[in-house]
Amino acid sequence: MLTTASLPDDIEALRSLVRERDAAIGVRDATIVQRESTIDEYAREIEQLREYVRLLRSQRFGASSERIHHDQLGLFNEAEQLLHEAGGEVDEGTVSVPAHTRAKRGRIGRISPRTLRGVQFT
Repeated sequence: MLTTASLPDDIEALRSLVRERDAAIGVRDATIVQRESTIDEYAREIEQLREYVRLLRSQRFGASSERIHHDQLGLFNEAEQLLHEAGGEVDEGTVSVPAHTRAKRGRIGRISPRTLRGVQFT
């Protein structure tokens, strides 16, 4: 580092020192710009890789049975659409179901001796 005491008194020598410093600063600025562009490229690549990892995780661990294509969202609404086009209304009231009884099943108790049979093979 130059101090004021070590600076030359000649104007041309001072100008040459300033030119050398300007050249060194220009090289340093170019290096900084190059490194910043490299860092930006790495950041874009890292973001792409992270997105790829998210995609792979969703493909591997995601709900594969619940894939819905947007073309198929209205696939099962055909009856409602036909009714709406015909001018009818959809009755969303209650449906009465006739009551029924269920026969009780017998309990499985002790196994009686008559149900046990011996089979002999000769």
